Amino acid sequence: METGTLTDRVYETIKQKILSGEFADGERLNLTELARQLNVSNSPLREAMSRLEKVGLVRVVPYRGPFVRSLSPLDVTEIFDVRIALETLAVRLV
Repeated sequence: METGTLTDRVYETIKQKILSGEFADGERLNLTELARQLNVSNSPLREAMSRLEKVGLVRVVPYRGPFVRSLSPLDVTEIFDVRIALETLAVRLV
């Protein structure tokens, strides 16, 4: 049985596509095509895009739509610093 709302499932699907590289950095996300592929209406898709923007994976440009956010070298460095800290803590707790 699936859990979570439709928006949650759309959010997770798009997030995984971004993180796996299926959507390239800077790529414009076609909402009409995404809605068709995911077989959803525009409402859960827009809500998912809003969440993706809040976590920094998508940048919404007014009158142009959502784009996959490109990571700067500083962003990548910060991500790895956080990951190292979390993994070190996880090892200590085990």
